[in-house]
Amino acid sequence: MTRVLVFAAAALFAAGLSAQDDPPKKKMEKVDPAKLVGSYKIVSGMKAGEKMTAEADQSPIVFTKDKITMKSVGMAFAFSYKVDPDKTPATIEMTTLEPKELKDKKATGIVKMEEGKLVLCYHPTDETTPKVFKSTKENGFNLFELKKDEKKKGKGKKKDKDGEPKKDPPQ
Repeated sequence: MTRVLVFAAAALFAAGLSAQDDPPKKKMEKVDPAKLVGSYKIVSGMKAGEKMTAEADQSPIVFTKDKITMKSVGMAFAFSYKVDPDKTPATIEMTTLEPKELKDKKATGIVKMEEGKLVLCYHPTDETTPKVFKSTKENGFNLFELKKDEKKKGKGKKKDKDGEPKKDPPQ
């Protein structure tokens, strides 16, 4: 009987230790597409496993309710986009609007909110959807960590219902 109790106590102790060895999984915040609207700065970025240049890191990325715009080393890019927040992680479908030579190219990626930052991972030239937020030479994915530029909030030009700056009326 003593052996059975010792064995049972050892089994319970081992089970308790193995439960502690597993780190608690972070619960991913649900992405609210309406809260994506705004101007972002790149906190970090990788393209096919290579860290982005400091020059590219300075370009703001602007989300409206249905469009993403950005400038990168002398080129302007614009994408229409649609987020599916019900998937885990949330998916994002992007279609290139500009530049003309890339018009209608599609990219599907994943997006999450983590510690107040927007994390976006996608393949720039095909519709391969990443499964994890990781950029390597082998997978060719772009991975950006973006921080919303809060200092522009309430300052400067007013925005229309789509989050675009209102244009001044003709004089």
